[in-house]
Amino acid sequence: MTEQELKDRKTKLVNLLRQKNYTYNELLYLMRTNERCLTKYLNQLQLDGFDMSKRYYSDGRTKIILPKNLNELEQCKNSSPIQLVTFTNETQLKSLIISDFHMCCGAENLKLLDEAFELAVKNGIHTIFCCGDLINGVRSYNQINLQDQMDYLIKNYPHDKNILSFMVLGDHEKEISEKEVINIARGINNARNDMIVGEGDTLKLQVRNEFIKMQHILSGGNVITTDAKIRLFGHSHFQKTIFGSVCGHPTHKYLAITAPATSYAKCMAKSFPSMLQMNIKFDRNYISSVELIEYNFVNNKPQWYSEEHFIFPKTKKEMALTQKNVEYYQPEHTSKVLKKTK
Repeated sequence: MTEQELKDRKTKLVNLLRQKNYTYNELLYLMRTNERCLTKYLNQLQLDGFDMSKRYYSDGRTKIILPKNLNELEQCKNSSPIQLVTFTNETQLKSLIISDFHMCCGAENLKLLDEAFELAVKNGIHTIFCCGDLINGVRSYNQINLQDQMDYLIKNYPHDKNILSFMVLGDHEKEISEKEVINIARGINNARNDMIVGEGDTLKLQVRNEFIKMQHILSGGNVITTDAKIRLFGHSHFQKTIFGSVCGHPTHKYLAITAPATSYAKCMAKSFPSMLQMNIKFDRNYISSVELIEYNFVNNKPQWYSEEHFIFPKTKKEMALTQKNVEYYQPEHTSKVLKKTK
């Protein structure tokens, strides 16, 4: 592509984003391009000084937002934690929880990740939570450098246009980034629209009026619970749940979940990989219950292993809160967009 062609593409993209906040899939149709090229154009616009933000939806969509004035720009900059928008007709949010797939360790199994995505598509799941140790770091097979490990992860982590993966980094990423100074989170975020990696050691999402917080290591068994009803961890390679009360208050419950390893890397408690399906059920603006299903991989196929249910008591404060992070469902108009561009 010539410099003029790239300039024309960027101009077209800016004009589209100034008209409307299109979703990523809609932009693919409008721009008549593929995901690699669209991601490149969006990154180029950011290098040119355009402050863009993304809005994530429970059905796997990503909306690209180009602020139209200074007020919108400030709102985009201060949009923390990450908001995962649900729809008014939704009564639950289904997701998968995976962790510790240790790419480039020599014991990772890409087939397991493919099967996880197939299970997600089959069960109508559009969000995946990845709890760290995405690569194997300094202990990689044949001492692969950090950039090559990142490229391997970006290339081989599965993709579906209707699935978003929210990720945190683990101790393996931290160890190698101290030796090779590369911003791992930024590198992955710039390469893949569907992989959302927290740049710190935690990632916090708001779902309606509630919060889900991801962190790789549960340090010393300590669970910080005051800022999130659900906490997700990795690192230990085995599944464990803690359902407790904040400061002993009977109605202020929290759920801490340690995710099993989705790889054949050496496990601390068991030798087989597995994953979790988490079904979060809503009562208007708050989380009312969680159903947790564990799947073991037998002959590279996920099979039901166990199931747990957790019920959160209602509180007057939760019932009084105004519902946040909710929109009316509007389908993507990719078919109509495609016809208009002919």
